[in-house]
Amino acid sequence: MARVGSQLVFVAGNHDSDVLERKLARAGALVLTRNGRLRGNGTTDGRIVQRVAGLRIAGYDDPLKRLAIDGYSDNGAKHTAAQRQRFADWLEPLRDRVDVVMVHNPGLTEAALQSLRDDPPQAPLVLVQGHTHEPALETPGTLTVLNAGSVGGGGTGKLAEADGDIGLARLTFTRLPAFVPRAADLVQIDPGDGEAVARRFRLDPGA
Repeated sequence: MARVGSQLVFVAGNHDSDVLERKLARAGALVLTRNGRLRGNGTTDGRIVQRVAGLRIAGYDDPLKRLAIDGYSDNGAKHTAAQRQRFADWLEPLRDRVDVVMVHNPGLTEAALQSLRDDPPQAPLVLVQGHTHEPALETPGTLTVLNAGSVGGGGTGKLAEADGDIGLARLTFTRLPAFVPRAADLVQIDPGDGEAVARRFRLDPGA
């Protein structure tokens, strides 16, 4: 998986573990955490904002991820108010310093999103989420919230269920003279018969 595409960028969710993070980092993936890029030995480089294909990207590892020291116990999927506020406090200084922020669970972002809706950033910001297994797109002002859906989340057995579509998202953007998201494509594929539906949403200012 670490060799998919030119650069795999990963942020841990509640079903991932600290051991998986380190394995992916050693395999060459760019593993993002709230403290910067994760190294294979478990340390971070301290650079919260990373450059990938000319984009400024940051990621916040889920505080509910499973830890080896705890026997990989399931921490559930519901974040506390304190955890949501810590994410909001982490994101606030990154306003207008980052183009894309990756975080697994939309529930963790609730406080931060309310602040961004009330006071949108001056520069475009894309927040990439997952967890829900449902595609979603929200575009309040300069903010874009993008959720691709699921690619086998919860195990490949769920792909045979009625709601087990494979979800993909593609973001089209320009980098110069500054980052501007232009369009988001949401694709849903039925793994049973291969039937697919693709929708394009224009994100250009004034579109």
